[in-house]
Order: sequence, then C-alpha cells, then structure tokens
Amino acid sequence: MLPSDLDNEVRIDMNLMRKRMEDSKTRREYSKLDFVELAPQQADAINSPARYTLIQAGNQSGKTYCGGVRTSLVALRRNLKGSKAYKIAPPRTDGTFGQIIWCLAPTNQMVRDGVMLRLLGDVGGGRIGTGLIPGDRIVSYTKSHALVGLVDTAIIRADDGSLTAVRFKSYDQSREAMQSESVSFAWADELLDDEAQWNELLARGTAVSGAIFMTATPKKQQSPVMRWFKEPGHSDRKIIRMSTRKTIHLTEEQWRSMEEAYSPLERASRLEGDEFAGGGLVLQATRDMCGAKLNSAMFSPATPRIIGIDPHHSGLSASADPTALLFGCYNPDGDVLYVVNGFKQQYISPESVAFRVKKTSWANAPVAWGRAEKQGTANGQTYAQLYHSAGLRMLPKYATLPGGGLDLDLEFDELQRAFINGNIKINVDLFGLWDEIAGLERDEDNRIIERHDHFLAALRYMYLCRKQARQSPLTFQDDDPFADIARRAAQQQRQSTDDTWNIFASGSDYSE
Repeated sequence: MLPSDLDNEVRIDMNLMRKRMEDSKTRREYSKLDFVELAPQQADAINSPARYTLIQAGNQSGKTYCGGVRTSLVALRRNLKGSKAYKIAPPRTDGTFGQIIWCLAPTNQMVRDGVMLRLLGDVGGGRIGTGLIPGDRIVSYTKSHALVGLVDTAIIRADDGSLTAVRFKSYDQSREAMQSESVSFAWADELLDDEAQWNELLARGTAVSGAIFMTATPKKQQSPVMRWFKEPGHSDRKIIRMSTRKTIHLTEEQWRSMEEAYSPLERASRLEGDEFAGGGLVLQATRDMCGAKLNSAMFSPATPRIIGIDPHHSGLSASADPTALLFGCYNPDGDVLYVVNGFKQQYISPESVAFRVKKTSWANAPVAWGRAEKQGTANGQTYAQLYHSAGLRMLPKYATLPGGGLDLDLEFDELQRAFINGNIKINVDLFGLWDEIAGLERDEDNRIIERHDHFLAALRYMYLCRKQARQSPLTFQDDDPFADIARRAAQQQRQSTDDTWNIFASGSDYSE
C-alpha cells in the first residue's frame, strides 16, 4: 500500500494512463518531457549550477516553460544529458517522501492556470498527465479548497522509485502558510515582493540544501528579492537573462507585433529582460490596436452587459473628483469586453447617476466597483450601499485579481495583456478614456501615479468582473433599434432577471 500523509486523495488509474502513453498518437500529449525542445538560452537557464537562480526574462521568452521543465526534472530526480544543474540532495528516508517541492505564483488562479497547468495538465478538465510531468509518474493528487480545479498536492514517482510531493501555493497566503516543512526545491513564477515570505521560503530549504528557481519579468527590480540576488560575494546566487527575441516558438512577425506594443522604455524590460528603471507610461494601447467604432445598436438585448464605476467620495463640493462610469458588453465565447460608452462628471449625486443609467439598455446590468467603495459615508452607509440604494445593481463583492487579492501593477498588467491579445475593444470616440490611457505614468520610483485615472479605474473593475456580466432586459430610452424588443422581452423575463439578481445580491460585501 502506498504510504501517504494525504487525506481524500485522488488515485490515478495507472493502467489507463499507461495505455494512453503507449498509443503513438497520444504519447506526445502524456509524455511531453520526452519531447522537450529548448532554445539555447532556455537550456542555459535550466542547467543553472547555482542553488538560487533568478531567470530575468522578457514576456513570452519561455521562462515559465523553463520553470516547468526544471521542476519536472527535479520531481523525477532526472537531469538532461550533460547537465550541470544544481545537484539536489539524495532522497530522504526518514518520512513518506524522498523530497518535497513547492510551486508558487502571485494568486491561486495564476498557480492553477500557470505553474500547475504546465506541470500536471488541465486537472479540472479531466486531462491530468498532459503537462510536463509524464502521466504515468503521477500517483495521486489532492484537491485544494481555495479554487475550483486547483491541486493542493500531487504525488510523483521519481526515476529512482522514491516519492516526490509537489505542493502548490500562492503569494497571497499568509507567512504561516510557508512554514512547517523542509523543501528540497521551490519554483516561484514571478517575483515575491514580501520580504518576510521570502525569508521564510529560504528557511524552508536550509536543512536539506534546498534550491530555489525563480522566473520573472523584472518590473519590480526595487524589491527586496531582487536586491538579495544582487548582493555581491555569493557564488550560490545567479541571475540569468532571457530575451523574447531569442525564442524558437515565436515568429519574427509575432515578435515585431509585441515590440510595437511597448514604448522604448518598457520594451527593454518586457522583451529583453532588462531591469525597468522607472518612469514612463504604464499602458501601451492605440486606437489601431484595440479601438473600434461601437454603439449600443450593435448589441442585442441578449448580450451580457456590465458597468464599471469609480464614484467620487467628496460630495458635491468643488474639490470633489468626478464620477466615472463605463458601459460594456461581453462576449464570453471569445472572452472579449467591448467598452461601448461612458461618462465622467463632477457635481453629480448617486441618484442622478442611477437616473442616467436607467435610461440605457444597461438599466439592470451588474455594476463593478473597487475596494474604496467599502468606505463609510456620513449617514453610516458605505459608498457601495449608497449607490445600491439609489438603484444601481452593485455586484456583491468589489473587484479583485483572478483568484483574489489586489495589486495595482498586476491589475494594469491584466489590462495590457488584454489590449495586446484583443480581449478589450474600446469605442474610438471615448476620448476621455483614451486620454487617460495615454497619460498614465510611473514616477521615478516606478510607482504608478494615481491621478486623472477615473475612467481607468472603472475599466479595471469592469474587466476584472467581466465574467459576471448579465443580460439587462429592462430597457428604457436607449436610442437604439432594439429598445422595443428589449421592453417586450422585459415583460417575459422580469421574474428570471429578479432571480438572477438574487444571486448577485446574496452574501454582499458592501460593508466591513
């Protein structure tokens, strides 16, 4: 019987897995590690002889692939032919596992859709074994309660017969979650900025000569982790640079397209792996890249809709910031958010905002908002409650990154990726939003300057919550040919809409 310290583990049907791997048509799918193709810079990175290695790389340079290959090799206690990679300690014999590996990323969703998918395949979709770790070496796994489809621990049978436990963790866990056991190898995808967590991760490998392999695009070179790697006089630490230009999976045309998407300042960091020196624009998005001529008449009443709001918090005083709203339509099949219209206005009350919304085909669309709207008002309500009382259908929770958590840099990274990949299309006539995109900058310390960014805040919230978009059948005076259709549909769908809204409103997070 297999020894295990795991509860409720899912055992893998090895006979079925071996049958899949013996089939010539599926062997490449379930034994990817046997068919690895590496660019010279990737091979150098994987074979780093240093105990602590930072792969300082551009976007799409293959750094996550390198992390996946290196981690898979360690899990199997295997090296590429001629490898001079850091030698891990012999397997332990004082417990269930010969070695323990940790795989980390900033959020649970990034763990699931990044490092875990690379190593194990799509577990939630029933395709475990289609990652870099061969399917017939995955003995069992336990599910995480943090996110659907996320694995907590996978048990791997190494080449020498010993067992490897591969655990998946996110940076937004507490420091205590990084305590309690010795770790033979850790793969961290993106920089870990919390110094206390980094020190805890280092401590996990002390007793077993554990190694750390970090893969990151160095946008935050001022972090304590980057400074730690740069400290002089440490032969066990190594920084390896990787360029997007020197890959084998991108064509010249694809590389040129990425190059044009960034300013010269960011190009060096995003594509060549250079350290970002600070200053410069945050976003690179042009009307040619992600603009479109949009209006409400182009979208049927059945199209899911969503609103993003960034309200002012200073009443109707002359010093108050404006309130900004954006109106979006969402295509779930292509994961495309269309930013159709919007307005930004000073001296406007929540009741007036709701009155304007109710005159559109977004009258009953869910409204995405930010954590700041959990602040209290003079009458004891939060701002989210205030706008909900005025008639807007505020989502029950404020917008967060996929998997939870907030980080302004990562949120704008989400937007930039969406611009490049075509997941956001913006009305070319939304001049106020285009002006904010073109003007958002970083200061000399590389911090985003949050000024004159009201439309951008509404866009961030709306994009992060886009999958919560819903139909809005109760249409009033929206100047489009579908208005009458929507009003007729409202009579038939009023009940179903109310039932849907009950889902939105349950468990609201309007107040602390």
